[in-house]
Amino acid sequence: MKTIYKYKVVRGLLLGIGVGIISCTEPFEASNLDFEDIIIVEASITDELKQHDIRISRSYQIDSTNVNVSGASVYIENQNGVKTNFFEVKEGLYRSSTPFKPLKGNSYRLFITDEMGISYTSEQVGLPEPSILTNLWAERVFNDEGIDGVEIYVDGLSTNSQTAFLRYQFIETYRFDSFYKPLNEFRVISKEPPVLELVPKLDEERFCYITNNSNTILTTTTNNSIDNSTRKFPITFIERTNRKVRYRYSILVKQLNSSRQSFEFYSTLKNFSTNVNLFTQVQPGPLVGNIKGISNEVNNVIGLFELVSVSQQRIFFNYEDIFQDALPFIDSCESPQGPFPIDDTFLFERIASGTHQFVSEQPGLPISYFIAPINCIDCTLYGAAIPPDFWKD
Repeated sequence: MKTIYKYKVVRGLLLGIGVGIISCTEPFEASNLDFEDIIIVEASITDELKQHDIRISRSYQIDSTNVNVSGASVYIENQNGVKTNFFEVKEGLYRSSTPFKPLKGNSYRLFITDEMGISYTSEQVGLPEPSILTNLWAERVFNDEGIDGVEIYVDGLSTNSQTAFLRYQFIETYRFDSFYKPLNEFRVISKEPPVLELVPKLDEERFCYITNNSNTILTTTTNNSIDNSTRKFPITFIERTNRKVRYRYSILVKQLNSSRQSFEFYSTLKNFSTNVNLFTQVQPGPLVGNIKGISNEVNNVIGLFELVSVSQQRIFFNYEDIFQDALPFIDSCESPQGPFPIDDTFLFERIASGTHQFVSEQPGLPISYFIAPINCIDCTLYGAAIPPDFWKD
């Protein structure tokens, strides 16, 4: 009797600065899996001069453990036999030993030997013509559900007469301010007897910066335009009440020009990318990749090795730039508790446990103090207090 296995994808459908690559070497019907182990290769190499990453993992049966492949041999070779080796940064992540940039007119092939000695290779692929991300902007809109927000749009242009097969990725960064911004904090001097001291804060906890990678598949082509361009393509919609746009927001959008094969793969994947478990769903069509086992008997690989040209832009905007009117603080932070005298047992317990901190003081004899939950005071619970290098106020 033939056993049918159910699998999950180790890295999931959507990962990292962009979208995780899931494809296969042959038309692949996930409902008919009858092998116990699938190696998954994510290999998207851009035309940027940098150290490039390739990720290798395995499928796993439901109720078992994720498996990132460690101990593999990975390299890329051009048509002249020049190799670029990759070393293992951490389990499942392989990085080129030196920075490199694939050259137009050359062809490249990926080679992998996994930890069990099984070898895989890709078809030879070349670098597509570059495309230009000509415009990136934000615009206030009401979406189809009537929700007020801001939409990010792009315009793109092919640099020649050929159709550009475009995919978009983005990284968004926004400033997040604490609800309360005290300059002092309580410090526990002694637990027995319980003693608190009010001292100046040593760390910045008032203003923080949070960064998120895109987790959607965004594809289009310039095929139907007169001038081989795409205009006002929507990247992401953010509701007006979302904390992302409460103060200042930045987005870096990358426009990737890839091959028709890559475009068709991602367009197919897009149709079921919301599925929790790709391999237990009915597929809308086969996924066709370009990696296969070198041995004819080996066909347990899912992967797409691609070269892509990149064009990118970044924009910044403040809440007032889009919406003009004021907006109250988005998060619900309860009113400060207190006032408490410095020797109050409840005050000491909350400070010592780390759940609350100083907000303000009430003058008098003696002075008493107000406190609030730490999440309303310390923004580093959500992001980094140091702004990124690219940040502009």
